[in-house]
Amino acid sequence: MLGGMTGVGPMPPGPSAGGAALGVNPFLPFDLNVLVDNSGVEKMPIIIIEPNPNWGNLFGRIERRAIMGTYVSDHAMLKPGAAHLANGGYLVLNARDVLMAPCAWEGLKRSICNREIRLEEPAEQTGFFIPQGLRPELVPLDLKVIVTGDESIYRLLTSADNEDFWDLFKVKAEFGSQVSLNEENMMAYCSFICRTCADEVLLDFEAGGAARVMEFGARQVADQNKLSTRFGQIKDLLIESDYWARKDDSNTVQDHHVMQAINQKIYRLNLVEERIRDMVSDGSLLLDVTGEEVGQINGLAVYDLGDFRLGRPTRITAQTFVGREGLINIEREA
Repeated sequence: MLGGMTGVGPMPPGPSAGGAALGVNPFLPFDLNVLVDNSGVEKMPIIIIEPNPNWGNLFGRIERRAIMGTYVSDHAMLKPGAAHLANGGYLVLNARDVLMAPCAWEGLKRSICNREIRLEEPAEQTGFFIPQGLRPELVPLDLKVIVTGDESIYRLLTSADNEDFWDLFKVKAEFGSQVSLNEENMMAYCSFICRTCADEVLLDFEAGGAARVMEFGARQVADQNKLSTRFGQIKDLLIESDYWARKDDSNTVQDHHVMQAINQKIYRLNLVEERIRDMVSDGSLLLDVTGEEVGQINGLAVYDLGDFRLGRPTRITAQTFVGREGLINIEREA
C-alpha cells in the first residue's frame, strides 16, 4: 500500500488540531470578502454622507483578533470605508470634521490626486509597529467629493493649504441665509412646517401659527422683504411651540403658542439686555430719555451675540468753540 504511493506528490497539509481549537476557519483561504455590494442599488449615482470622517470610516480598516497573546488578521477582516461605498458617485463631508480627524485630510487629498484607495493602517505612517500587517491591492477611485463648511474654514484652507486645495477643489458654491418673501417661498415655508410636524410628530399648525413662524423668519434677517433659511432655528421654534400648545391642551398650534415660545426664548437669552436696563435705571449709565438737550443725542449700538441681538443705548454729545469753520480732527498719534 505504501509502495504504491511513491509516484504521488506530497499531500497538502490539512488544518491542524490547534487551529481548529482556536476557532480558525480551515476554509478561510477559499473564502471571499465582498467589500462593497451594489446589487441592491436602484438609483445612480451613489451619494454617501459620512458624519464621522476619520481614517477608518473614510478609507476602511484592517481588523484583528487576539490569539494566544498576539493579534492576527486575514483578508476576511478587511472592512470598507465611505470612499469604497461612494466609489463612482459622490461623497459628502464636513470640512471641520475632516480637519479634526488625524491624517484624514492628507489621506483624502492623496486619494483624490492619485485616484486610488489605499486600505492601510494610519499608525504605520507615524512609525508604530503593526503586528501581522496586510497590504491589500489598490482600488481605483472615481469619486466626486463635496466638502461643506463656513467661509472662515474656506479662507483658512486657501491660505494655509493653497498648494493642493486650489487644484483639488476647484468649484465653490455659496449658499445665502435668506430668500425673498414671495408666494413661492411662503408655500415652501409651509411645506417645511408640515414636513417637520410629520417627522417630529408635532401638532398641526393653524394659519395664524404658520404666519407667526414666517414673521419670526423675517425678523431673523431684519428685513420684512426676506425670510431666513436657517431652518435649524425654525425647527427648534416649531418644537417649542408644540410644547406650549400641548401644555395648553390644544389640538393645534396657534399664533399665541408661537409667540409664547419666542418670548420664552428671549427670556432665556436677554440677561445682558436686562443688565443694561438696570444700569440705566440706577444711573450707572447716564442717559436722558425725556426732554431736549442742546448738543446731545442718544445713539443705539446693536450687539449680535450669535443667538440673540440687543441694542445698547449710548449718549452722544458735541461741543463747539470759536475757531475755523468746518470739522476738526482731534486724533493724535502717540
